[in-house]
Amino acid sequence: MRPRPFDKLVRALAACLLASLTAAAQEAMPAAGAKVEATAAAARLVVRVEYLKGAKPAFQPVPRDSWFGRFGVVATPRPRAAADTVQAVDVKTRPAEGGRVEIRVGVHVGERHFDRLEAVATYYASAGETVTAGELERVGVAPFVFSVLGVGDVEAAAPAVVNLTQSVEAVVTEFTPAPLPGGKLTLRNLSTKGVRAVYIRQVVNGKNHLVGFAAEREGKFLMGPGGSAESAFGSLTGDAPRGDFVPAAVEALVVASVIFDDYTYEGEPEHAALRRAFAEGQRAQLPRLIALLREALAAPDAESPEAVRRLGERAAALDYEAPPNAVDAVRKNYPGAETGDPGRWKTAVEISMHRMRRELLDDLGRFEKESGAAPAAGGFKGWLGRRRALYEAWLARL
Repeated sequence: MRPRPFDKLVRALAACLLASLTAAAQEAMPAAGAKVEATAAAARLVVRVEYLKGAKPAFQPVPRDSWFGRFGVVATPRPRAAADTVQAVDVKTRPAEGGRVEIRVGVHVGERHFDRLEAVATYYASAGETVTAGELERVGVAPFVFSVLGVGDVEAAAPAVVNLTQSVEAVVTEFTPAPLPGGKLTLRNLSTKGVRAVYIRQVVNGKNHLVGFAAEREGKFLMGPGGSAESAFGSLTGDAPRGDFVPAAVEALVVASVIFDDYTYEGEPEHAALRRAFAEGQRAQLPRLIALLREALAAPDAESPEAVRRLGERAAALDYEAPPNAVDAVRKNYPGAETGDPGRWKTAVEISMHRMRRELLDDLGRFEKESGAAPAAGGFKGWLGRRRALYEAWLARL
């Protein structure tokens, strides 16, 4: 069954909550000299990803992190547990030595959501070379095919801006046509309210591409009254008619909705409702996580390995069933967002609740790994205190 448009929207925007999984570039600033040259050279390369037979290939710049929720399946030597169900294929591209590209492949697995990232294999290829990710078959996924292509020159102009709001000014302040057309959209808050998020669509070849929120993490406002923010845009689509990749420029940026500090909005209502659903999921799960952290801090054996293990077990046992009042808060406040699917807001709330639980477990795993190599500042109690303070401030901002 093909996903309905709203299902695609929820799945795509869930990536906004999964910072480690987003399709946004994870570029580090180059140090100097050779690294600068390597970064410049990598900017002239893209990876064509053939992820599903019959589907149009995707093109991924270097560096970039992406995940693919559509893929072919194959039989595995032995059945995989429900907890090991592959939900998406993760692809990370990075510049490597000798002008090559490193392609790191993994799978996001879980019974219903992305519970963990399981590494599959790493490949290397130069411009003009193709590699097949055959190792995906061992986890039940039909092989992806990756081809490294050079980027051809294209004439491109800065995109038009279509603004469906009155309280946010939006202007393209930076644009570069090559190697991949892109730039920055500067937003300015003209209202007397704080702005939590702005929903933006990129239009390429008359179709929406890379829809998503410009927003901060941890419940922070994107812009205060009179404040400003920037949102990057760029082409992720195009074609390779003669070997080189020819990018298609973004034709228009649509500022579709602005969500204020009190969760009122201007523009299209469904985006405000979705943002509220994500906030309701955080509001439902954060108190439970804070309670676990307080309990762990108060334990007599708070600095023991047993305390770390116990917190992990209790956090993993938390459910992410959406409370009825959380769903009602969305449904009742955004009647214009109704589209006939009564379960869609429940799904969005639960994605958010699941993400909060996973974030704590991921951070706990990092603490264990790092403290195993060198004692952490303040020990486990210090970590618990910092995490509790972060969550309490986050909850207060919601």
